[in-house]
Amino acid sequence: MQLDIAIDEIFGNIVNYAYTPEVGKVTVRLAVDEKTLTASLTLIDSGVPYNPLEKDDPDTTLSAEDRKIGGLGIFLVKKSMDDMRYEYKDGKNILTLVKSSPDLPPAQTTHDLIPTDRGLFYSASPLLA
Repeated sequence: MQLDIAIDEIFGNIVNYAYTPEVGKVTVRLAVDEKTLTASLTLIDSGVPYNPLEKDDPDTTLSAEDRKIGGLGIFLVKKSMDDMRYEYKDGKNILTLVKSSPDLPPAQTTHDLIPTDRGLFYSASPLLA
């Protein structure tokens, strides 16, 4: 579940901000180590250079009314992943998210990219039995 939320947040940020006002491509790579149940998800885009790991965390001690709008999604991703790595190489943003769940069976989900007027939108849904 945490990986699904992270994918939704990061992919949504790429769709909404990386190429604005244009649209562009996003490459999504998933590698799973079945022995340790560790998933490594890499998102690559050629949009505006942006390192989400450098984004200041929001002050969660403030009330919602006193906090700046935005930034909670990246904060939640940073807190829920076991590791995150960013590099800007050859004109591309490369963000890798790593999540280990050694005590849980692998999730059975399908992942769909849904076309919208802003590009493709990521959707995760449970497999039907």
